[in-house]
Amino acid sequence: MKKKAISYLIIMVISFLSLGLTFRDRKYTCPIDQHHFKARMAASGTSFGIMLDFKRVGPIASPWTLAQCPKCGFVFYKNKYSKKEINKLENIVYSKEYKKEWKENTSYYSLARIYEKLGDINNMNIAWTYIQASWQANTRQYPKYAHLALSYLKKVKKDKPKNKQKSKGKNQKARDHVIAHYLCIEL
Repeated sequence: MKKKAISYLIIMVISFLSLGLTFRDRKYTCPIDQHHFKARMAASGTSFGIMLDFKRVGPIASPWTLAQCPKCGFVFYKNKYSKKEINKLENIVYSKEYKKEWKENTSYYSLARIYEKLGDINNMNIAWTYIQASWQANTRQYPKYAHLALSYLKKVKKDKPKNKQKSKGKNQKARDHVIAHYLCIEL
C-alpha cells in the first residue's frame, strides 16, 4: 500500500512539473535587413482557462511570442516571404512612422501596424492582433491598443453576412461578425 501511494505521489509530481511554460532560444535572420539574432521563444505551455477577451490563463505565453528584429523592428509573422512581400515590407519597416513607433510598443502592436499597411489583411485579423497587443501592454499603452482593436471590430460588425443560412456559423465571415459583437462588449 505504501509503495502504491509513493508511486502515485511520484507520478503526480512529475505530471505537475510537466505543466509549465517552456522557452527555447531560436536563431533568426531578418528578411528585411539580413540581421542575425537570437530570440527566446515560447516552446510549450498549458492553459487552464480563458479570460473573457480570449486570453489564455495558466503557465502559457498569451499571446504567443513573436520574434522581432532588434535592429529594424520587423516582426516575423510567418516562416517564408516572397521577394514581392519583402519589397512591400521594406517600405513599411523603413517608413518614418514605423521607425518612430516600434521601439516604444509591443511586438503585437508592431505586427498590427504592419498588417494595416499591407492592405490585404482582413479587419478581424487586425483587430485580433491589437487585442493580443493589449495583453502585452502596460497601463499607458492599453487604452490606445484597446481603442484600435475596437475600431477594427466595429468595421467587422458593419460588414454583415449576406444570408441567414450562413450566419449560423457556416462561414468565417459570419463567425467573425458574432465574435466582433461579443468582443466590442467585452473591451
